[in-house]
Amino acid sequence: AAAAAAAEAAQKAADIADWAQKETAALQEQLAALEGDKVSPAEPPLAALEKFCNGDKTAKQGDLLDARAAACDAIATRQLQRAGAGGPADAAIAESLPKAEEAWAAMEEAERRLKHALQDKIKRAQGANLEWERLKRGCTRVAEWLGGSTPER
Repeated sequence: AAAAAAAEAAQKAADIADWAQKETAALQEQLAALEGDKVSPAEPPLAALEKFCNGDKTAKQGDLLDARAAACDAIATRQLQRAGAGGPADAAIAESLPKAEEAWAAMEEAERRLKHALQDKIKRAQGANLEWERLKRGCTRVAEWLGGSTPER
């Protein structure tokens, strides 16, 4: 029973690792597209990122915690039964759980970088640079008007 639970936990962790790697690639792709695009608004991608964080990611984080708990329970059960350590199930846990946690950390890092890039884009669009550009355009228009309305001698 402990070996089966350990194998199930290892499979869960492997599935989560695959999902996290796929999502990391998608987040990095969005970041690369964002760096090349200076025109489109940042609010829709930021809303999609927030939806991802509150939706799929939350569910998968629960699965990761369940896999970690199942792995700990399986190891504890084997130790209580004095079944000894090792075996293919323990080896699978020892390999897949750290891999899943590493993939999860990489996904969170990619998510953090994308979120910061989107927030920086919003800040640039709404910040002092926007006011400065408006002021420069206004001064240019006033100078053009003044040049056009001044009588020539």
